Amino acid sequence: MVVYNIDNQYKLAIEVKAHKLRLIVLENEQEFVCRTERISVIKRFFEQKEGQIFKGRLQLKHWHDRVQIFVKKVMIGSIERGIFESELNKIEKVRLGERNT
Repeated sequence: MVVYNIDNQYKLAIEVKAHKLRLIVLENEQEFVCRTERISVIKRFFEQKEGQIFKGRLQLKHWHDRVQIFVKKVMIGSIERGIFESELNKIEKVRLGERNT
């Protein structure tokens, strides 16, 4: 699991589950909200110039070089888009390596 600090109160964790990612927002080290989605859906989200993914309690929006994180329609922070995409690429490489062995 990879964890990114959003601010002093919130963190975003990415957990790999087979062909899916579980995105978890932690509030003061406790799980606050999560969403599980196929890796391919999340990758398509980043292929757009700007956009939004997910409906419901956890939403991600990207605009230029930032991924904004919303919980219950309130933005709790953002992280650099490049960091998020880099992590997705690492996960893909690991998955492809496992498939070829």
